[in-house]
Amino acid sequence: MITSSLTEIAANGEYEEIGGRNVLRTAGDTQEEYRALREGAMFYDCSAYGLFTLRGEGADRFLEKLATKDIQYLNEGNVSECYFLNEEAEIVGSVFILRREDSFVVIAPWEHADPVEKWMKEKSGEEAVEIEQMSDTAAITIEGPESWRAVQELFSADITGIGLRSSDIITWEGEDITVIRVGRTSEYGYVIMASVEKAKEIYRLMREGEWDFPVKEGGLDALELAMLEVHQPNFIRETEEFGDIFELAQQWYIQYDKEDYTGWERLMEKFSNGVKKGAVGFSAAADSELPAGCEVTDGTDTIGRVVYGRYSYKLEKFLGIAVLDNPYAEAGLKLTAKGTNGDEEINTLSGPFIRPLSWDMKME
Repeated sequence: MITSSLTEIAANGEYEEIGGRNVLRTAGDTQEEYRALREGAMFYDCSAYGLFTLRGEGADRFLEKLATKDIQYLNEGNVSECYFLNEEAEIVGSVFILRREDSFVVIAPWEHADPVEKWMKEKSGEEAVEIEQMSDTAAITIEGPESWRAVQELFSADITGIGLRSSDIITWEGEDITVIRVGRTSEYGYVIMASVEKAKEIYRLMREGEWDFPVKEGGLDALELAMLEVHQPNFIRETEEFGDIFELAQQWYIQYDKEDYTGWERLMEKFSNGVKKGAVGFSAAADSELPAGCEVTDGTDTIGRVVYGRYSYKLEKFLGIAVLDNPYAEAGLKLTAKGTNGDEEINTLSGPFIRPLSWDMKME
């Protein structure tokens, strides 16, 4: 199992294996981690992500053939959030692609790191491209409405000019640190990439610093809840077992006017055929136990399944995603889920289920 290069300084909390990688579930208090993410800033170790540098004169053409968004016109310092698909239009990986002056950086989260690496190497063929793991680099993500302020204070640098899906290089203690404005929760978010030694120092400073707002080291439990509350695709839970890209409402990273990437023809075929089921959010009583795969009915017939769910500290309810047959994949319906403790009433919802504070806050 792959562990992070920051393991020695990370929290001694609860861990889970995700995609062959050791991932922190909680540093000890998920509710406080979640509060920091929603009201201040939560930082988490991403060094077990797949971090790859692609070089060579054919690197842009190579990525253009794999990515579901245009890469060849990506400006230096900008980032594309896109998919790599296989020939059946199934997701190989959800990735961030950063263009640098003479190379590209591909970042794949825990669950997709190994498949993305294998796919790139399999598809590289005769292309003039070198694919290298960034083993000397560590990555830390910080998300939340005050995350921009935390990064700014940490590096004593103005980062308000870094736009969404853009990056900047900040020189800090003699090293060039890459700060990328991306995240997974719809709050302000930044990925910080640095040498392992500098990343350890950054991690300690975030943990031990004196802040005017909540700043906590966090894990996957708080992250998944925040993603669920805005129905951000969660590829750990929302898998092909429950549906395809369109049925799971995962088409966020598809550029429809782009052609000729792997999986495009099959994807367009699925799009033309339409969908017979769809993903929708739902709420239920706070003490509900609705495991993945449990049936949803209209009171008589089975019309779908629960994909996954979590207790929401803000809503004080159980919140989840279900895939339902049409025409039931709509908000405002009362249905029944067959949970661990028997039948539970669920209410379908429109997203986002919670509005992130970052949507209404300006950096100043």
